[in-house]
Amino acid sequence: MKKQVKAAVNAAAKRSTRVHNIVRKVGNERLQKRFEQLIEDTIPNEKTVVFLSFMGRGFSDSPFAIYLEMISNPKFDDWNFIWVFKKKKASEFNARRQFAEELIQNENIKSTDSKLFDKYLRSTTVVYNTPEYYEVLASAKYWVSNSRIQDGVQAGEHHVYIQTWHGTPLKRLGADIEVGANAVHSTENLAAIYKQEAEKWSYLLSPSSFYTEKLTSAFSINTDKVNILEDGYPRNDYLVTHTKKDEKRIKKLLGIAENKKVLLYAPTWRDNQHDLKKGYTYSVGADFEKLQKNLGDDWIILFRAHYFIANNFDFSQYENFVYDVSDYSDINELYIVADCLMTDYSSVFFDYSVLQRPIIFYMYDKEAYANELRGFYIGLDELPGEIVETNEGVIEALSDLSKYEKKYTNKLKEFKQRFCSLDDGSASKRVIKKIFKS
Repeated sequence: MKKQVKAAVNAAAKRSTRVHNIVRKVGNERLQKRFEQLIEDTIPNEKTVVFLSFMGRGFSDSPFAIYLEMISNPKFDDWNFIWVFKKKKASEFNARRQFAEELIQNENIKSTDSKLFDKYLRSTTVVYNTPEYYEVLASAKYWVSNSRIQDGVQAGEHHVYIQTWHGTPLKRLGADIEVGANAVHSTENLAAIYKQEAEKWSYLLSPSSFYTEKLTSAFSINTDKVNILEDGYPRNDYLVTHTKKDEKRIKKLLGIAENKKVLLYAPTWRDNQHDLKKGYTYSVGADFEKLQKNLGDDWIILFRAHYFIANNFDFSQYENFVYDVSDYSDINELYIVADCLMTDYSSVFFDYSVLQRPIIFYMYDKEAYANELRGFYIGLDELPGEIVETNEGVIEALSDLSKYEKKYTNKLKEFKQRFCSLDDGSASKRVIKKIFKS
C-alpha cells in the first residue's frame, strides 16, 4: 500500500506544478531533519574534500581545476578526495580509474603519462543522492561545488562550503529577476531559494568585481558570513595554460578533421520550456541543413546543450558536420579547439573571451527572452561580438570570419579586461593558498 500511495503521489506531481512543489517541500523537510541528525552524530575529517560539478553530472569546471591543483601539491598527499557523480557518470569514472590502475603498472609507461592518470588514482567516488552521499557530506570538512546542493542539506558549523558557481551571468538570476517566471517557481520563490542556498556557503569564488556585485545581489548574500574571494576563476586556468598539443589531442579524440574550422554552439535553456515528466527541453534554433549547405566545406559544428536540458538530439542526418558534445565532460577542452563560439544568453562567452577568439550571439528570440523571461545584467550593445537573429546572419558572419574578427578585436580586449582580467592561469593556486593555507 505504501508503494502504491508513493507512486500515485509521484504521478500527480508530474501532472501538476502545485503538487510537484508540495511534494518537493515535504521531501526537503524530511531530508533536512535526517541530515541535521547525521551531522550531529559525525565529526568531520579535517583532510577530506568532496567535489561536485553540476550536481554530479561531470568531472569538470572549477571544482576540477581546484582538485587538479591539490593533487599536484605534495602538501595534500595524505588528503582524501571524493567525487560525487550521478550513477552513470560514476560508472564511467570508475572504469577510467581501473584503466589507469592497469596502465600505471606498465613498466614502459612514461612518467609524464603517469601524471595524467594520477587524477583518477587519487580519488574515490560516491553516487549522488544516496545514503552514502549524505554520509560523505557529513564526514568531509570541505565541500567544493559549482551549483546548488539539495535544499534540505545544510553545512554544519564545522564544515567549509566553497561555492565556485558556474559562470559570470548575462541573464538575471534569483532575486534580480524582474520579468517573467520560471516554469516551476514564481519570482518570489526563486529569490527565496537562492537566498537559502547562499546561507550555506563559507566562500564564494569570483573572477571580477562585476561578478561579485551581481551574485551578491542575486543570492542576497550576507557578506559578513560569506567570504568572497575575488581571485579569478579556477576553471579558466586551463584556457591560459593549455598547449597546441592539447588542441591536437582533443581534436583527435572528437574525430575532427584538421582542415576544418570549428564552431562551438552552446545555447542556454529557456525558463518556460519545461515538462514536469522530463524537465527542461530545448529546440536547437539553428537550421543545420541550411548551415551545412553553405558552410559544410569549411566548418564543423560542436553542439553543446546546457546541463539542464533533458531531451536528446538526433544529428545523424548531419554526419561529419554536427557533433553532439553535450555529454563531453569538460567544456574547456571544447573552447580550446573552437575557432569561434556561438551562443545566445549563456555565460559561456565570458570564459571564452579569455582566448580572444570571435564570438557570435545567435539570439533568434531576443525580444521574448529579454521582455518575457529573464532580462539582462548588461546592455546587449556591450557584448563583444555580433548579434544575429537569423541563420543567414550566422552564415554571413562565418563566411568571412577574418573580417568579423577584425571588427571586434578592440571590443574583445576591453571586455576581457573588465570581466576576466584575473584569469591569468594561477587562480586555483591563489584560492587554495587562502582557503587551505597551502
